[in-house]
Formats: sequence, structure tokens, C-alpha cells
Amino acid sequence: MPRVPDSPEKLEIRTADGRGLGAELDEPMARAPVGTAIFAHPMFANRSVFSRPRGAGVARLFRDAGWRTLAFDFRGHGESTCAGRSPTPEERPWGYDDLVRGDLPAVVDAARVRWPNDRLIVVGHSLGGHVALAAQGAGLVRADALVVAGTNVWMRRLEPSRRVWLLKLAMLTSMAAVATRHRYFPARALRLGTDDEATPYVDDFTRFGLSGRWTSRSGDVDYQAGLASISVPTFSLTSAGDNLYCRPVCAGRLLQPVARCTHHCVTKNDAGGPAPGHMAMVTDAGARDAWQRALAWLADAH
Repeated sequence: MPRVPDSPEKLEIRTADGRGLGAELDEPMARAPVGTAIFAHPMFANRSVFSRPRGAGVARLFRDAGWRTLAFDFRGHGESTCAGRSPTPEERPWGYDDLVRGDLPAVVDAARVRWPNDRLIVVGHSLGGHVALAAQGAGLVRADALVVAGTNVWMRRLEPSRRVWLLKLAMLTSMAAVATRHRYFPARALRLGTDDEATPYVDDFTRFGLSGRWTSRSGDVDYQAGLASISVPTFSLTSAGDNLYCRPVCAGRLLQPVARCTHHCVTKNDAGGPAPGHMAMVTDAGARDAWQRALAWLADAH
């Protein structure tokens, strides 16, 4: 029986430490796939960001261009589970290393096993982007290309503006204080997103900013240094309308060690209006021209 349009298959992908990651698989309708695109979501969110707006999400663009799409939820987000249910961040906390060393490798490995001859790429927005960079640079995943959007790690040497850095620093310390007080970061209650974050993760994110070092918690893996070992084609998408979370200059500085990196900065939306903000790069239908540029780049990148 042919697949019903717009009815992706729901999956659960198991990590080495027993977490179940919610995932959604969608096949292109009219032709054999050109490859498999794994979608890694931002902080305070889940995989549903790649399906917004309905019928015109980023994942749909990739599917229509012939890509098999596999969007997943990091642990503690969306439909990801532990022991058959979705635990709260307080019950089963996680840290940044769990996403880099556990979650993304599990999804990439599952895709490699199921489609061993496919071209495989990772498309990450914000958190999903720098997790992909960290995992690829550390040799934990072997993607054939990376597309990272709105991707930056908050560290002083990457932020040239003292004013903006002081604002980022204030936000980091405030997040850490709130997470410590509540024993998790209540993003939903604060209306910052759809998914809460665990205190160890917030502590890791704050550690990067305060120490100026993007490393594993133990310090044995330097994710920043690992960028120089990324040899696959990498596309960085930023927006002039992203004035805080990932300013284009910061993304450029972060990705400077990546030898085969192509940068594209969106300066206006598809109708000629203001450039999209951080989340709107993914969720706004008026930011689709930039993703079409990424798809055109993928067609030529080898």
C-alpha cells in the first residue's frame, strides 16, 4: 500500500544508556531518496519546530527536494522517554555531553544501519547545530555533510560586543540561578519554549560562557579544538535579524576552524521585509528562500 501523504512514521531510537528518543521518519513521495537528513532541534524545543508552519516546515522542504527526513527529540524533550514514559528534567536530569555522546550518535548509528549506502547529513538549529559540530569534531558521528542554522556557543572570545556579552553573561547567570532554585529550568512556565531543561545541562551551558571553554564536563574532550578536524562540507546559515542568540559575526568566529565551511547570512525575509529572528529562521514560512539555498548547496557539496 503506498504511503499516505503527510503521515510520517513514528519511531523510538534507543541510546546506549537506555533512553528512548522519539523520532519521525518521512520518505520522499515521488522518487528514490537522494539521502537521509537527520534534524536536531534547538534548546527549549523539540523536533516539531521543523514541521512549522504546518505543510511548509523545513523538514517538508527537504522531503520535497528528495531527502528522507528523520527528525528526533533529544532526551528529556518531546516524545523521548525513559522506562516507557517521559520523565521530568528533575527526575532524570541530563547534561550537554549526553546529547553529544549519547543521543546524536544513537540516531546517526540507527540511520547508518538501516540505510548503509545513503548519503547522510545532519541539519541542526541552534543547540542541534553545535551538538552536531561537537559530535562530528570528536569523531562520535560520521555525517557526510552538516547544515547548521543559528549556531553559536556563548563564549566571550566569540562575541566582539562588550555590551552584548554582558547581556549574555547576565542571562547565563540568571538561567543557572533559576535552574538551581527549581532543580530544573522551567522554560514552559517562563514562556521561553515548549520544553524544560535539566539543571546539569544549564550548568554546562553556563560553564562554557564563564570559563570561555567549550569542553566536556570532565575536560577531556575539547569540542572547540575538534572543529579543526571536521573535513566534511559544512553550511552555516545565519540571519541579520538574530541580534542576540546567534549573531552572524559570532557564528563566523565559531566556525573559522572548519576548513570546508560555506556561510550564508539572511538579510531580509522572502517578501523583502526584515530578516527573521532566531527561531523564525526555522518556523517562519517567510524564511524558506535561505533553506532553498542550503538545499542547492547540498546538491553540489561533495
